[in-house]
Amino acid sequence: MNVSPDLIEATIDCRRDLHRYPELSWTEFRTTAKVAATLDALGYQLHFGEDYLDLPSVMGRNIDVAGEKQRAAGQGADPVWLEQMGDYTGLAATMTMDRPGPVIALRFDIDALPVSESQSSAHVPCCGGFASEIDGKMHACGHDGHTAIGLSVARWVAENREHLAGEIRLIFQPGEEGCCGGKRWQRGQ
Repeated sequence: MNVSPDLIEATIDCRRDLHRYPELSWTEFRTTAKVAATLDALGYQLHFGEDYLDLPSVMGRNIDVAGEKQRAAGQGADPVWLEQMGDYTGLAATMTMDRPGPVIALRFDIDALPVSESQSSAHVPCCGGFASEIDGKMHACGHDGHTAIGLSVARWVAENREHLAGEIRLIFQPGEEGCCGGKRWQRGQ
């Protein structure tokens, strides 16, 4: 697999953008809008809210949807995507290749943690100019990188689809932190 320097640079830029605007579980409206815009431009079929979530399994969701969407719009989220996604964050995306083959699914977490970022000048995000701009919230668990890598995988798949077979499903999962994303799976279910 050959990865271009442009794709590596795009991954870094995306990760730094997401790092600056962390969103807690179920409030990832800006992140979802950014992911949706990228995947749509690449030709993926997008699925939001009830199209991919099992709503009765959703846990830990107590948010002001209108307020969170307004905040996300103020931080650069496209209002068209905010409207299209409905009241739930995260999305699933599908790309079917021209040749039959396996279905491959990859999951990427998108939420941040309620943690304050170090303001030390030795802290790489601070000295690099991409520290969290949201007091008391940060991507301390690496989901900014997880999401950026997911988008780069999506780009690579789209650029190489003539060499691929089957179907790729990408899941950008909200609410992973604090076990809020859904009920825990038990062996035997």
